[in-house]
Amino acid sequence: MNILEQLKSFVGKEFLESQSPFMRWLNPIIKSTEKGHIEFEYTVRKEFMI
Repeated sequence: MNILEQLKSFVGKEFLESQSPFMRWLNPIIKSTEKGHIEFEYTVRKEFMI
């Protein structure tokens, strides 16, 4: 399975496979992916606010 196919398998789910601690902290949901493009959805949490 190539990377694009792997990412497509996560569409609609939380993206927990990132190697980046920051990305895991953001806890995004993959909304869509295609060659050259990926769209994430983030929930704005209280700790994001200043």
